[in-house]
Amino acid sequence: MVAAVEQYENKAAFAFRGELPWHGLGEQVPDGTSTREMAKQAYLLGWDVRLREILTDARGGKTYHEVIRTNPFDQGIDRLAIVGDRYTVVQNETVIDFADHIVAGGASPETAGSIKGGTQVFMAFALGDEIVLDPTGSADKIGRYLTVATSHDGTSAVYVNTSNVRVVCANTLAASKSAAMGTFKVRHTQTVEGRIEDARKALGIAFKQAPVFEAEMKALIEEEFTRRQFEALVTDLFPKPEKDARGSFAKWDGKYDTLLRLWEGKADGGNTVADLEDTKYKAYNVLNEHLLWYPTTRKGNAESVLSKAAGFDPLTNAKNVDLFKAVALA
Repeated sequence: MVAAVEQYENKAAFAFRGELPWHGLGEQVPDGTSTREMAKQAYLLGWDVRLREILTDARGGKTYHEVIRTNPFDQGIDRLAIVGDRYTVVQNETVIDFADHIVAGGASPETAGSIKGGTQVFMAFALGDEIVLDPTGSADKIGRYLTVATSHDGTSAVYVNTSNVRVVCANTLAASKSAAMGTFKVRHTQTVEGRIEDARKALGIAFKQAPVFEAEMKALIEEEFTRRQFEALVTDLFPKPEKDARGSFAKWDGKYDTLLRLWEGKADGGNTVADLEDTKYKAYNVLNEHLLWYPTTRKGNAESVLSKAAGFDPLTNAKNVDLFKAVALA
């Protein structure tokens, strides 16, 4: 069982268009499904997220609330988190409509769902034509998406980003110049309504990003990179510990071996670089695969793997850009 997606009996808070996702859960919807219908199929509507006062600190002048919701599987009331008095509830419907208005009908809802016990909610939109790298060779396809996510526990803002996803493995790719063009946030202490034009300006709806990203990836795919060079890059990025503290040698050996198996197409979870020649683009995708899916695997019980692979975990996105830079400069 995959713990990340909310589930109850044979129902899962996840909906998708196209092929069945790696976790094998959720409701498939046909092409042309509206944003609201996608959200309904993912059990995101009607939560009525609200605050209930639980404690007032007279000395500190602060009031604390628990965040509760109506369970989408008709299982009563859920307690999601405890927050301070500055926290403002943002309903799922508000976030979904916010994203729908940003794309203004120019994109198709692709996936939607909730993870981590309902504390994180997301929806992704396909923005248009795919980028095809090396069309006469590997013909590697990359789709462009806009993802909106929010939390109901105060851990993250309403977060919108544009991302590029490698079709063969559904991994989010990030580069240096293009990645800086695609993020917009609204904190839970602010009002989401009225920020649509600000978001459009900040994001550029990814259209300005696409040529920049394509150029960055083409530069990688045109530069040969041998296995020996990849080994040197791995040891540079992840130096072997000087002392074997708490099994650090074994952990390092495991990471090194996994990365080399990924390069060779022999790692668990399938070969995602089978059609790629030995280039910097292959090196980046191997490192990217490791960042997003290991040490947890596609078949594992991965609590945060969806948010990482979908591109709305800011820390993972920053690490992804760092990997790109390391490969580009190698």
